Amino acid sequence: MKFNVRSIDLPNCNMRIGKLSEIKRLPNTVLLTPLLLLYSKGGSVTHMTREVLEMVTNISSQAVQIPLSNSAQCYNGVKHFKEGISSFAGLPECLSYCSVQDPAEDTRVGYNEKTSISIWTHTGRKLLTAEKYMDMMEAFRPDMYQVLCDGDTNAESSRKRVQKAVDVSTTLFLECADRHVKSQSLKESALLAVVEGGYDLEARGQSAQMFSRHPAVQGFVIDGLHNNGTSVEQMAYHTIRPVITETLRHLPEDKLRVLHGSWRPDVVLELVHAGIDVFDSSLAYSATERGCALTFTYHACAHPPPTLECQCNGGIVENSKENGCCEKTKENCQPKEVQAKSCKPISNYEMNLNDKMYFDDLSPIMEDCQCLACTKHTRAYIHHLLNTREMLASVLLMIHNLHHYQKFFEAIRENGKKGQLLAIDSHPT
Repeated sequence: MKFNVRSIDLPNCNMRIGKLSEIKRLPNTVLLTPLLLLYSKGGSVTHMTREVLEMVTNISSQAVQIPLSNSAQCYNGVKHFKEGISSFAGLPECLSYCSVQDPAEDTRVGYNEKTSISIWTHTGRKLLTAEKYMDMMEAFRPDMYQVLCDGDTNAESSRKRVQKAVDVSTTLFLECADRHVKSQSLKESALLAVVEGGYDLEARGQSAQMFSRHPAVQGFVIDGLHNNGTSVEQMAYHTIRPVITETLRHLPEDKLRVLHGSWRPDVVLELVHAGIDVFDSSLAYSATERGCALTFTYHACAHPPPTLECQCNGGIVENSKENGCCEKTKENCQPKEVQAKSCKPISNYEMNLNDKMYFDDLSPIMEDCQCLACTKHTRAYIHHLLNTREMLASVLLMIHNLHHYQKFFEAIRENGKKGQLLAIDSHPT
């Protein structure tokens, strides 16, 4: 796999525009970065059949994230199938990327051991050693995969826990990398090292420097900032800025940089400006699961916008005078229809279609959106489907959310080529 990348020449900005090409299994495929991975469960994009996915996006230009914690049950089937996880999942045209934990689900803390990492499947806890993990990777044969790692750290982790995570991850990396180099099944797969260290800048630097010297490494995953799940949506960029800056300072410029998590759109833009290349679409899935549609809007700007650390509970507007926001800020944070009709908390970047205010709203989710959900259906209809617990509600919401999020990344790339950046508008339309 080849990664060509160039930096955008703007002050106070390290954004990169690049492309992944010469993928051994997909020689004619070129993927542009910043790249959005299609979040999946068991190799299937959630709430979508292949036919529906084809109506949403061009499948041949996509990369699918396959978290092992929700795909481990496929191991025996894939092993006997002998064609790899991409073909097994019915998406042979897509680049496949295997990660360890599920970014959309909370990762349980305190269960990793010195020589093994815990993942939680639908049947319960499974312990993975480096040997077992690489057995699974040889069966899955992904185009790209991260090494097994101990990412059980967050902002509250002790120095002892952080050091243990680094030590365990280093040992696992050496075992996985050695097996990778010797494996015939993985000779066409790209190996990504995982940089750990929690919020300890010194540990981050040591981890990044060590892995960056290994000749088999073709990219890096920055891990250990959180324990996944929807709590990531509450994280402001300023809380991770020092860690991101220090980590990237030690990584080679010509290698891919991946960051997992359901980050808010404004944080995604900050991370893009910092120099991250690949993100996952777990936010689209999480919004769908709570009956919400992504409705944030954005505009082009010539310079990085100032970071706005709004104290609104990570993008959630509370109906309280003690939430730290002035009245003007609250007004800007809320969509106009919410100001007029509802006092319920709502995300600044999404529309909560569970709210009864939409029961007779015959407008689309977003007026200018060209997705199937917006061109054929109304807010009132989706509200009805949610109230009656119809499966179609999740299908329509996922169609819109994935379409909207992909358009967001397309805009990031297109404006980046022009030497421009994006900024999130103060409130959705």
